[in-house]
Parts: sequence; structure tokens; C-alpha cells
Amino acid sequence: MERNRNKVEVNEDMIKDIMAGDIPVFGKGKQTKSVADRTTSDPAEPDTKTKAEPVPGEKTPSRPKKRKDESNDYRARYLSPGNVTHRQQTYISQANYQFLKRFLPIVAPEVSISRYVDNILSLHLEQYKEEIDRIYNNEITNPLYDN
Repeated sequence: MERNRNKVEVNEDMIKDIMAGDIPVFGKGKQTKSVADRTTSDPAEPDTKTKAEPVPGEKTPSRPKKRKDESNDYRARYLSPGNVTHRQQTYISQANYQFLKRFLPIVAPEVSISRYVDNILSLHLEQYKEEIDRIYNNEITNPLYDN
């Protein structure tokens, strides 16, 4: 007797990427917009033409407005999707992990925690390269213990 069974297709590569941390577990079935699409055409943002004109005499907030390109710059630098190749295990604090677990699914669902941390670390090392080299060379030339 032959049973009628439903065949379930499994994307093994996607499961491997999820286990490796390259694809977040949340939202794996959703079709996500790319970062560039989200920043240029966000339907949640009201059109500038539909904003109400300020009434004279009414106070406007005096805090400085963030430039839009600063936000786009942050997205381009830190929230870019991709794979972390030749990865190694490392640990972060529970508080940082919980923050990233809440932050990334909303802001950049296609970016894994490991990719985000790798982006931050890479840019930090690039930015402070000269100072890191100076500290390192100083430690080599001035060892803690003389043999």
C-alpha cells in the first residue's frame, strides 16, 4: 500500500546559514526589502508636501535635527548585509546581546548579529589603526618583564 505523503522541500543551505548566524532566525520566511529600498521609499514616512505648515507664534522644537545622510551613512557602514567568512567564536555581554536581538530585527532584519558586530569591529580597527600600532609597538619595545 502506498501512502499519500506530502513532500517537504528543505533548503539545507539556508538552515546552515541560520545555524552559523548569517541569517537571523526571525523573519526567515518574510521577503525583506534591501536597506537602500527601505531608506529611500518608506511608506510609513509622511510626504513632505502633506506636512502641516508651522503656525507663526507656535514654538518649534529647538533640538538639532539629525541629517538624513548621517542615518544613511550609519546604515551603509554598519547595517550592510553579508556573510562573515572564516568566522571564529567570541562572546559579548548579555545586555549587548539582548539589545541587538531587539534592535536588528526591526532596523535591519537581513543583518545577523555576527555580521553587525564584525562591521563595527572592522571599522573600529580601521579608524584607530595608527594608535593601535603605536600601542602595540610600544609594548614590544618596552616589555613588562626583563629576561
